Amino acid sequence: MTKLLCSILIIIVISPLQATTTRLKSMGNLQIAIDDNTNKIDLFNFGNNPCGLFCNEDTSVVDFDILYGEESSKTDTITGDTTYTTFGNAIPYDLLEFIPTYSSAFFQYLPFPALPVNRLFYVKRSKSEKPDIWGNIPKKQAVGFLVTYGRLNQKFSDGKESAGGPTIALIYDKLISPNLHLGFEGGYIYTGYNGDQEFEKATLSDINLTPAVAFVPNPSITIGAKVDYHHPSVTFGTGDNELSYSGNAVNFSLSTIGNFINYLEVGALVGYKILSAKEENDNFSLKGLDVRLRPRYSLPNLPLAIGGLIDIKKSAMLNSSENGDTIYQNEYSRMIFGGGPVLNMKHFLLGFEYIFSTLNEKERFIDRDSTKTFTNTFRIGGEIRPYNFLNLRGGYEFAKEKEREPNNREIVSKTIGTGFGVLLRNFVFDACYNRIEKEEVDIKKTIKDNLYIISIRYIY
Repeated sequence: MTKLLCSILIIIVISPLQATTTRLKSMGNLQIAIDDNTNKIDLFNFGNNPCGLFCNEDTSVVDFDILYGEESSKTDTITGDTTYTTFGNAIPYDLLEFIPTYSSAFFQYLPFPALPVNRLFYVKRSKSEKPDIWGNIPKKQAVGFLVTYGRLNQKFSDGKESAGGPTIALIYDKLISPNLHLGFEGGYIYTGYNGDQEFEKATLSDINLTPAVAFVPNPSITIGAKVDYHHPSVTFGTGDNELSYSGNAVNFSLSTIGNFINYLEVGALVGYKILSAKEENDNFSLKGLDVRLRPRYSLPNLPLAIGGLIDIKKSAMLNSSENGDTIYQNEYSRMIFGGGPVLNMKHFLLGFEYIFSTLNEKERFIDRDSTKTFTNTFRIGGEIRPYNFLNLRGGYEFAKEKEREPNNREIVSKTIGTGFGVLLRNFVFDACYNRIEKEEVDIKKTIKDNLYIISIRYIY
């Protein structure tokens, strides 16, 4: 139980890459080389820095995304099926990164681990330079307000369970001078879990505050720095069996965005995080390192771009007693390397990506355990534009995950994506359907997902 609750606590402080948009998911989840509104190599989307919210744009936007999904699973050796329905992502993005590794004892029952959330995102950008009534010229600024909600329900032969909750955030970016941005982000996350039994209950909440700064020495370089402070808390169980945890986490990150000769874009990020938490006589600590590099090169005079991605994450967690004895220890290392070309012409787009990832985990609980997993992912997708206002999309993703140690587990995943986009003056409407089939070969388990996503963007 202690291992479980600590693992729930630590995953809140790790921020993953931005999820792909509805448009990209309909093209087989392409996301490395394509330039999309939430996939740009800029300070806000790549560096998760609030100082990139303005991005020298003069338009305000309202984004509304809604997702509905169904999943059914069947194992040849087990009688009866399990069915899930999800309304948006049940687990907030800040919880996603470590769920498969640390919290498998709890979160392994929750599917759809990396989906977009139902969200309403409003960004107001102001670049007026007209003096106010006192003669002061206002500073350029941007304010963003984000609300998300997700809910997952499971039904199985002898019970049911549910999980999910809301997230709210306020984001602010102000240009103090042509070379200096100051930014801030504050948010609150709440997610709950209710099992079939009365004691199967858990809640997780987090308050985060992020001051940030960005420096623009010249038009080609942007340097951003931020400090994320999190105060997560967890309860598990009910009544006399309830356990409560709370802690403090700090994440320092430095990111640089470069745009050279209008052909080469490069994003680089280095982050370091620490966490300290306590429950009764147990102490918890976490240290982690995040290194990310993402270049994208557009060939001169050709409609061809080549993108790449390097993402390395390492962390070490220790759970010790009051007198210093080790109760549980975990070391985690994940590396992702990938890239591919995108051909973008007037009436069609075609892209291909290959991604290789490794996951190494070492645990010390009662015995010492070690897990090594390798994943190969291939994606191909495209977009046809028969008219200026209409885009037709499709794509395919194939992923094979192989556990080399200790059990040689193998999971094969196949995704077919399709969708369309419509542009009507200030409105952009996107719709996507994904059919996902996963097979856990060793236990002959088959999982089938159907996902439906709709996005509406209003620009003014």
